[in-house]
Amino acid sequence: MATNQTAIRIGLIGTGFARRVMLPAFRALEGVQIVAICSGRRENAERTAQEHGIPAAYDDYREMLERESLDLVAIVTPPHLHRPMTLAALERGVHVLCEKPTAMNAPEAREMLEAAERAGVLHLIDHELRFHPSLRALKERIEKGELGAPERVTFSVHWRYPMDPNRPWGWWFDASKGGGLLGALGSHQIDLLRWLLGEVRRVCGHLHTVVKERPHPETGERGRVTSDDYCAFFVELRNGAVGAVVLDATARAPSAEESWRVAFHGERCSLVFDGLGRLWRVERDGEAEEITPPAPVYRVPEVPDLPEGVFSTGFWFFAQAIVEALKQGRRTVEGAATFHDGLKVQEALDAVRRSSQEGKGWVEL
Repeated sequence: MATNQTAIRIGLIGTGFARRVMLPAFRALEGVQIVAICSGRRENAERTAQEHGIPAAYDDYREMLERESLDLVAIVTPPHLHRPMTLAALERGVHVLCEKPTAMNAPEAREMLEAAERAGVLHLIDHELRFHPSLRALKERIEKGELGAPERVTFSVHWRYPMDPNRPWGWWFDASKGGGLLGALGSHQIDLLRWLLGEVRRVCGHLHTVVKERPHPETGERGRVTSDDYCAFFVELRNGAVGAVVLDATARAPSAEESWRVAFHGERCSLVFDGLGRLWRVERDGEAEEITPPAPVYRVPEVPDLPEGVFSTGFWFFAQAIVEALKQGRRTVEGAATFHDGLKVQEALDAVRRSSQEGKGWVEL
């Protein structure tokens, strides 16, 4: 790990979200260099490097970690690769930002946490929604008692990307590689619940596959989908609050506003986050008032190429916090999800899957 560089040197593994969101966000920050990009397909790495002026392109993450002097590696790959890539980076003392879900299961997540603690480096899970201005304002209002006693939470998310019914076969549709909506989006919802209201006590859920076959992108041969593209689960928190989460990747919402709806209901009022990144206070009689903080919701004007959306906005603020921590030599980022949080979320995900697979109803954590 580089320790005497004036610039923070970052390596990216992955050319999906890493290229679309992380690269423009990190690149726009002062004192940051994206020095290497890695992809399982070398042509993707080389094309991204050429388009964005990145000095080195790799198709082997081990080679990248060996050759490059990195301060931070962002691991943005299918979940089945998170554990080996993270352990390889930690062996070299590199700070790690790992995409969610943390791993394939809780034992893998626990191994990653223990290795990170031994390495003594910064270890983060990419739950960037914690840094979205509206959600941070929501947390502040809950902590100040605006809701009163939190009673129940409802999550409703329609997210066709990347599981659009017309999309051909890929790792998203292979459960053995960590594909599926529960890991991709359910991990975010569970993390938000823990961050905003506290630990999960038990869960009860069902996973479902709507589009059961998809064509191979090259051969056209149809393959069976083994991951979920629809899931619903109930959560009971240790403070007594209850939550219901419905995630659908195959149906469109009527509008962008309704593509996301996260509602926290208490004895005094409700606080609602919508698909446009806005925050609302809804009185018990139904009267609604927008209370979105004065911060960017869609595009951050100072960042070229950063796409619109709640994840991009959240990551822009998250990236700033990560880089500031690295510049100051800190091993924590205030408010960020660590590998400890990743393990807790993974335990809840595992419990939802067990509830669905075994038909056990509630599963205790």
